[in-house]
Amino acid sequence: MRAAGILLPVFSLPGEYGIGCFSKEAYDFIDFLKKAGQTYWQILPLGPTSYGDSPYQSFSTFAGNPYFIDFQGGRKGPYYYDLASFLWQASAKYSHKLRR
Repeated sequence: MRAAGILLPVFSLPGEYGIGCFSKEAYDFIDFLKKAGQTYWQILPLGPTSYGDSPYQSFSTFAGNPYFIDFQGGRKGPYYYDLASFLWQASAKYSHKLRR
């Protein structure tokens, strides 16, 4: 059985800070691939880049690149807060029950 796909690095997705990440845009791209009848999304290595920002020259084989983390995507409510969202909304007031 034949299958088709596309090569698109994660950093080539649109992003708020000039580089793509695993955010809503990545999910939208996957939905687009499904509608287009594509089966595969091939990406470049996801490790942290080193000299020259090449994905093929990583310091670690097992670590992921922190640039690809969607810190703002966690802003969905008090139970889903991540550190960046907490700092973004530092004035958020939590109930005593929630703080425990």
